Amino acid sequence: MFKNWIPKDTLEVELPIKRDDFIESFHHNVLIGEINTMSDFFEPFTSTKKELKGNISGNEFTIKRLRRLFSPNQGLAIAKGRFKENINGLSISMELTAFRGAMRFMHYMLFGLYAMGIVFMLVLSAKDDSLRLSLIALPFIIFHALIFLVLFRFMMGRSVKKLKYELEREFHYFTKTSD
Repeated sequence: MFKNWIPKDTLEVELPIKRDDFIESFHHNVLIGEINTMSDFFEPFTSTKKELKGNISGNEFTIKRLRRLFSPNQGLAIAKGRFKENINGLSISMELTAFRGAMRFMHYMLFGLYAMGIVFMLVLSAKDDSLRLSLIALPFIIFHALIFLVLFRFMMGRSVKKLKYELEREFHYFTKTSD
């Protein structure tokens, strides 16, 4: 039921580049570092000219857009990918998602707070034997909860779509910079 609620996407890219050249271009164009909640917190204050952050090991990589100070929704999505070399070049397959780390925590926290608030309001109204307060306030609280939960979902979905578009462009740029 909730699998479609979480914005995910896949991306398949074929590049006319050798594996070693791709790894070299990756290291040249991407800020190498771990992608986790703590590093995401300090990212807007970095002074690098690179637009992407990630790491690569073996035939797998993780990459995301660096968060900037006045564009907080940019770095929500990450891509985890694999690449393999074939006759025509390099075949890259990635899975993109934004439902991770702090975003997952905030989403569950909001859901829990709204659920506890609704239950708390119903219990207090039932204790006074007057459900009038809860009957008046309940639709507003549910409407408010839906707005915020749907807002998070659209933020994540937009971040995934934008990352997909930008990664496709960046990987083709990698082929140009490897020459």
